[in-house]
Amino acid sequence: MDDLLSLKVFSPSGVEIDLEGVSSVNIRLENGMLLGILPGHAPLVASSAKGELICTQNGERKKLAVAAGILTVEKNLVKILTTS
Repeated sequence: MDDLLSLKVFSPSGVEIDLEGVSSVNIRLENGMLLGILPGHAPLVASSAKGELICTQNGERKKLAVAAGILTVEKNLVKILTTS
């Protein structure tokens, strides 16, 4: 699964989302831009906005609610650290 993403969302209460085998992630950044993340994405640190995250896993599109937070991408691992 080296050519797919892992997606993890953490809040103070623990792990909110933990998905493996994700082929794409789309998330709105704090500045309003929509960011698309595919496997092999360059390392990134950004501020993500509260709203809807859309990811594709096993060919199925999933819409997930996420709180605002810090988004990191490194080595096909997409993490969001939120405060709520």
